[in-house]
Amino acid sequence: MTGTTTATRPNGGTPAAFYRRINLVGVVLVIVLAAAAVPLMGLLEGPSFVDRISVENPTRYDIGIDVTDADRDGWMAIGTARRATSSTFQEIIDQGDVWIFRFRAQGEDGGELRVTRQELERDGWKLTIPDSVGYDLQSKGAAFPP
Repeated sequence: MTGTTTATRPNGGTPAAFYRRINLVGVVLVIVLAAAAVPLMGLLEGPSFVDRISVENPTRYDIGIDVTDADRDGWMAIGTARRATSSTFQEIIDQGDVWIFRFRAQGEDGGELRVTRQELERDGWKLTIPDSVGYDLQSKGAAFPP
């Protein structure tokens, strides 16, 4: 007696059905990955910048300037404003609605100045170091540069 042999695929379907399932899984996987990547794209964007800030330094000191935001979430060095001149600094990270400037010279703290973004914009992104910074530095014994 001869029997009939029937071959069946382990997945129980035809090759076309198998490939359709793989394609469906691939499409779903791509959609899930794309949906997860969209919110992460915002994290990859860098900070925004202000093109330039001009600083008028009426003091007799070369003053180092740092800036931070209202939360004081880290200080960024802007540069050194030469004495009795105006200096322009470019590509400054935008600190948001409130900018806090810190001044120093000859190893001494010259204090801080809090300025709103609205004030900076109104003044054309020009900041004048207060005369009081020079007086404070002098009272702390900071020597005038040669």
